[in-house]
Amino acid sequence: MKMYGLTIICFMLFQTSLSQELEVGDSLIKKGIFYLEVGDHEKSLKILDEALLLASENGWTKVKFLALNNIGVNYYNLLNYGDALEFYSRAYKIALAQLDFNYEMIVLNNIALLYLSDGEYTKAAEYEERAFKIASDRKNKKKVALYGTNLGLIYNKLGKLKQARKLLDSIENINIDDTTIKMVAKIGLAEIYFLEGNFISSIDYLKMLLKTIGEGEGFKAEKNSIYILLLKNYFNLQKYPYSIQYAELAVATERLREYEWVLSND
Repeated sequence: MKMYGLTIICFMLFQTSLSQELEVGDSLIKKGIFYLEVGDHEKSLKILDEALLLASENGWTKVKFLALNNIGVNYYNLLNYGDALEFYSRAYKIALAQLDFNYEMIVLNNIALLYLSDGEYTKAAEYEERAFKIASDRKNKKKVALYGTNLGLIYNKLGKLKQARKLLDSIENINIDDTTIKMVAKIGLAEIYFLEGNFISSIDYLKMLLKTIGEGEGFKAEKNSIYILLLKNYFNLQKYPYSIQYAELAVATERLREYEWVLSND
């Protein structure tokens, strides 16, 4: 199941006192993110490289951070984890030395998701725990929910099911409007049943989630995760026709879910 919350970040510059140069930097960042989100990584990287050069030459700290982070996101999506980690690490050093906790936890979360995708679950947990602690200390409810969900899903990978259940259960009680994060946490709870070998409970829970989602166009990525988990449950129960049915549904939604799981930073 995909992790949620890879952070593509942009900042808006509206103050009349800001220089034209900063407005140019902001414009480049937004263009770079646009092409990143539509999957044109070559164009996105070219624009973000330009923003990075201008920021380095003119001492624009935030523009430099944003360029480095989003270059890292491009490489992450291209599965070039080595280069992604290099740019994330450079962004992290700037956040630590010159910016604030909000920027630090963003990069920590991105690095955690990179390690997760690369199968290094212990390192992923280490970085996500640090992001989660910062969000908790700062009482940022949305980020507590987001990073807590990610951490719970990473704990599932590590087999730390007791810790995972405690975290994922807690997300429902956090007062946020983002229903996507809460839905992902619930899918994580269904995954715990699966990992415990309680396939019937997992199936029942997942079908309840599908009813909650309904037949609309929303929650495409989440439906895909549910279908995949259902096919795994049915496969383990040796009910292969049902497994094939949900495999076909998962394939049918695959094209629709690219970038849907990426949550922007508020």
